[in-house]
Amino acid sequence: KLVNYRIHENSLTVIANKINVNLKIIKIQLYFILYEFLKLRLNKFNLLVIKQLIKNFDKLYLSSFIAGGLSKISKYRAKIKTLSNFLKIRLKFKSHLKNRKTSKINILYIIPHMVVGGADKVNIDIISSLDKEQFTIHIITTNKNNNVWRERFKPFADNILHLSELFDEKYYNLFILYLIRKLKINLIFISNSLQGYTSLPVIKQSFKNIKVVDLLHGEGGKLDGGGFPFYSFKYDQYIDLRIVINDYLKNHLISKFNINPQKILIIKNGVDVNYFDPELVHDNSFIDIYKIDESDIVITFVGRLDFEKHPENVIYLANSILNSGYKNYKIFVAGNGSEYKTIDLLIKENKLEKNVFLLGHVENIRQLLKDSDILFLCSEMEGLPLIILEAMAMRLPVIASNVGGVNEIVDNYENGFIVDYDYNFIKNCSEKIVHLSKEDMKIIGENNRKKICEMFSLQKMVNDYSNAFYKLINTD
Repeated sequence: KLVNYRIHENSLTVIANKINVNLKIIKIQLYFILYEFLKLRLNKFNLLVIKQLIKNFDKLYLSSFIAGGLSKISKYRAKIKTLSNFLKIRLKFKSHLKNRKTSKINILYIIPHMVVGGADKVNIDIISSLDKEQFTIHIITTNKNNNVWRERFKPFADNILHLSELFDEKYYNLFILYLIRKLKINLIFISNSLQGYTSLPVIKQSFKNIKVVDLLHGEGGKLDGGGFPFYSFKYDQYIDLRIVINDYLKNHLISKFNINPQKILIIKNGVDVNYFDPELVHDNSFIDIYKIDESDIVITFVGRLDFEKHPENVIYLANSILNSGYKNYKIFVAGNGSEYKTIDLLIKENKLEKNVFLLGHVENIRQLLKDSDILFLCSEMEGLPLIILEAMAMRLPVIASNVGGVNEIVDNYENGFIVDYDYNFIKNCSEKIVHLSKEDMKIIGENNRKKICEMFSLQKMVNDYSNAFYKLINTD
């Protein structure tokens, strides 16, 4: 009787039960909405349901509000608002996406940005050279950036979307899932994108048969906490194939992160030997502008002017050579970066204005290399530098620090010299440079072009990527 007494129309028990029922209904409706978004099967009927749910939101929650469920109301209302905003974004881009019905392999390329640098140059070389009859490329960038190379990528992809220009990061995963289903993506390709890695769990959960490949360009330096080998380690279970650009990096993944060697494929960078051909360049632009004499020896540094490239070593090298009595050496420094002003100041402080020329960003690298005699690299960390391959294709000897995969390209005496990056680095580089005769440079230059044409051509690199993609897609 006591139990029956407590159950009447206005009792707390009845009210509580009504509230619980309402909340359960609301939860079911919300889960319906979320399911439709995650599965991306929205049709006109479902859109109408969602619209009505949002329109009648306050009515749905009125009894809960009276009962004091304010925290739950805020939580569910935020969920509906998030889904509603994402729906607007999704519908906005639905009509703009190219989505051709095709039997080609559809690749979603996930990169952080499109900027000047070796990694993005490799990305361009890959997507521009893949057979358009066999592959379709779609690209998303994930970091905030002005993407100065976006026009370079544009001709080679059906769709390019810069996520940071479209919406907040909290929508990224939903939008990536939408793109995968909408564009019928077969393969995800990640290159240096942290967002790409963090999206993998939800991608693999939603699309179990999709294949994932990542490309690692280097081991990471002192300032970035181990780089992408470290960042990607905890996502290794979601990655089907790990591509690295040198033997050094493969060994690094195995020894430090215990990555299965069977998952790692080495594809070394390559260059277009038909473009980087000294016989095709007939001008002397840099020689004329900077009044280089025929008897001068031109050393060129090309790279980002930042900490890990150590461009200050160029100044130390110039002083070492000049102080040894060799006055006919000139140095070009090509590149921009955080150390640009420092290098400019060091040139002036050391009174090197007649011997060291700070060029800034150089668009026509081929012309610069044609007007040079020696390439000098002094990095603390490297992967497989494209500039070394380009210089060797242009018949230049290379003097470089023995780091990363540099010793997989340059053999001492045969292609130039690799020098241990230690206390005597500048002294040893200076001695090797001044003892190179013009005849030595010519012989080494011929060796270098032959080596690049045979082992590091762009066509070989692209064939290796194409074969890797086909093999992966056709593997159960």
